[in-house]
Amino acid sequence: MARTRTSLFWLLELLPAVLGDSRVQLLFTVDEDDPSAFGEGLAGLITSTGALLVPWAHASRTRFDLIVAAHESGRLGSLRGPMLVLPHGPGYTRDLTASGLPRTAVALAASRTDVTVAAVPSEEAARVVHPAARVVVTGDPCFDGLLAARPESDGYRHALGLHDGQRLITVTSTWGRHSLFARRPTLARELLAALPSGENRVALVLHPNVWVGHGEWQLRVWLRDELAAGLVLVPWDAGWRQAVLASDLVVGDHGSVGLYAAAIGVPFALAVHENDELVPGSALGRLVDSARRLDTSGGLKTAVDAIIADGTDAVAREARSAFSHEDEALTRLRAAAYDLLGLAVPHDEVARAVPAPLALSAARPASMVAELSVDADAGVAIRLIPATVAPHPRGDRERFVISTSAETDRRITDAAAVLIESRPAASPAAAELRARTLLQRHPGARCAAVVVPDGVLVWWRDGEGIVVTAPAAADSAAAAAFARYLMTGDVPRAVRMRVTIDGRETAFASTPYG
Repeated sequence: MARTRTSLFWLLELLPAVLGDSRVQLLFTVDEDDPSAFGEGLAGLITSTGALLVPWAHASRTRFDLIVAAHESGRLGSLRGPMLVLPHGPGYTRDLTASGLPRTAVALAASRTDVTVAAVPSEEAARVVHPAARVVVTGDPCFDGLLAARPESDGYRHALGLHDGQRLITVTSTWGRHSLFARRPTLARELLAALPSGENRVALVLHPNVWVGHGEWQLRVWLRDELAAGLVLVPWDAGWRQAVLASDLVVGDHGSVGLYAAAIGVPFALAVHENDELVPGSALGRLVDSARRLDTSGGLKTAVDAIIADGTDAVAREARSAFSHEDEALTRLRAAAYDLLGLAVPHDEVARAVPAPLALSAARPASMVAELSVDADAGVAIRLIPATVAPHPRGDRERFVISTSAETDRRITDAAAVLIESRPAASPAAAELRARTLLQRHPGARCAAVVVPDGVLVWWRDGEGIVVTAPAAADSAAAAAFARYLMTGDVPRAVRMRVTIDGRETAFASTPYG
């Protein structure tokens, strides 16, 4: 039986490995008369996979050889047959009644006595919420898959398009009023603005209940500036494990994604910490007590750098203690299921799949805010911040907007000091013509840049031009920012210089044009 998207996809992933035997016919049912608030569209999702869906009216009158669920709520207890309850996550951690037990467990215990509960860490932990059930300690197949895939993290990073030396910071949020997305919804935006974009990417993992509760369209409206700045919004039905495996840091709340990340050795920090709704002494409760806090008093970039450099040992040990029987979970789950069916366990070894590498796309920012700094010792440094997550300065020599012709937000183009024509020109003369046209259309801009075969032509409103050349890794925005530095400082127009762009040193050369 499926009740929410989370429980459905957990069943769809586990059942082929646990009960993928020709002696067993798998059927699904959804109680559409008493649906979960987070169960919209479940019947359609089930039939779209090709699985057989039994109407609830028929299922509630039928006695089954085995009922498998990854939840305990609703009218699950009214189904007839032995029952196996799978955890969808690291055990039972939240949703407390006044007695200290999850409401769903209390309701199921009141209606059934023939329930077998698959426990992740220990029988004692399961007994806290299921005092009358039969408990089978199996471990966690999700953790097993993550742990097995951890040595292959470079493959997951490559699939996500991360280049060597680039870091992935993943923000994760559970659901509800204590979640990170409810209490600090701007964190992804803050990270995009604070971290050098060339050296960092930011991903956001939201609990499926957040997607169902608000809808994908609404989430994309709320996150439109972050998405335009390059945020990777991980789909609700696939990708969170791949993002964790590729991450240099996971920042989150008391949801299970942070626990999984910490347990496989990925640095983890709490951006919000709320444990009033957690089962005392549960795995997530202990993680909240022991995990680092994201202390931004010294700046967000400083905090991120420090947490990544600090290592993971202490928190990883605490998080990993939440799991038992490593690399045995699927075998133990299959044994429990076939025992309840009264069938011999198949002789073949159970498949132990790891998450497949997954490509997740992100937008390339159309415009940037450049921050220019000059130091007698350190030299010239230019930082590029996606313009959709930064203020738009005007008339500032050291902080200015660079906008491309792909920009659709007029607020940004109107504030731009530098305009970039996205289409390359065949010659400097053609580039000059395009630059002049851009400056005529945008009277507030100081200069325009167009890619030419030998580099980037930057043309000033007063009629002066510079051709800037740089390695292929440097984009036209960086070249234009460098040219603006040359034209506003006491620097020769023809120069060779090493400049730090978003933390990476790049060699630029410039020659006067015309």
